[in-house]
Amino acid sequence: MPHDDPAAALIAAVRHRDEVALARLLTPQVHLVVDAGDATGVDVYGRAGVIPALMARLHPEPTTRLLRVHVNGAPGVAARRANGEIAAVLALGESSGEGRPVAQLWLTTAPRKLAAWNRRRPEPD
Repeated sequence: MPHDDPAAALIAAVRHRDEVALARLLTPQVHLVVDAGDATGVDVYGRAGVIPALMARLHPEPTTRLLRVHVNGAPGVAARRANGEIAAVLALGESSGEGRPVAQLWLTTAPRKLAAWNRRRPEPD
């Protein structure tokens, strides 16, 4: 995995439930926006809150497969359930440079917003 591939590094950290590796990828003040399409959507600030939120929403069960994708031209991650359905899409905001931590994340779990992802079924990079 290239050192400058934050999506691949994030996938590896989440798969292995490696909170230390995940913390290295994020700024201390990281901001996660969770768009669930309903009242369960939240804004989470700081690594202490963002890390467990990512672990729970991106890899909720052992059969979930994480894929590197592009989200609006930016690096991202899609979480695919065993039945093939995309359950979540995470867009990584710009970091302050190559190999630098990410400060902004957007996670979509809203079924209506994931409809297009479920029609095209992204394949891993």
